[in-house]
Amino acid sequence: MLTCLAYTAVIAQKIVTPPFELETVPYFLSPAPDGNIVMPTGVAVDVHGHIYVFNKGNKQLMKFDSEGNYLRSLGAGLFSDPHGLRIDPEGNIWTTDLDAHTVIKMNPEGMVLMVLGQRNTSGMVDESRNMVLFNRPADVAFGRNGEIYVADGYGNHRVVHLDRNGNLIGVWGEQGPEEGNFDNPHNILYRQG
Repeated sequence: MLTCLAYTAVIAQKIVTPPFELETVPYFLSPAPDGNIVMPTGVAVDVHGHIYVFNKGNKQLMKFDSEGNYLRSLGAGLFSDPHGLRIDPEGNIWTTDLDAHTVIKMNPEGMVLMVLGQRNTSGMVDESRNMVLFNRPADVAFGRNGEIYVADGYGNHRVVHLDRNGNLIGVWGEQGPEEGNFDNPHNILYRQG
């Protein structure tokens, strides 16, 4: 009985969190002299404070310093319809491309390290090549052992689970209101713990 009362008292305590305040900084980012940020679809910050912006302009993946100064663009010619952007724990840049149906992993210098899916080919799996395909993938997340999770949302309405080398581990969900299904899984995060 004493344990139950102590537990009830802990639950009854009100948890107070400090207020979350935001400040608007107009024109913080200084775009490239020959390119503007057009319809940004993803923003990510690396451990060095560098800011990456994925957008639909002529410089689709831009890198800025922590003060908002343009440093360079990456991935010229790689993207058809930029969408998701993440930085993994090792500092690699991951993008999703809706029209190309791909997930691309680059190092911080912009060198392509891995391409998941087949460019301009939508689908579920290419059985002959033992390769996962996507249909307008939206986002990517990373597990504790380097696993990759892709929200393959717009076309396939599923989540794809891959090992760190891009080999298919499993898939779950499809379009529908039933439990475990999705209607466009758009963003994905892996919560450790």
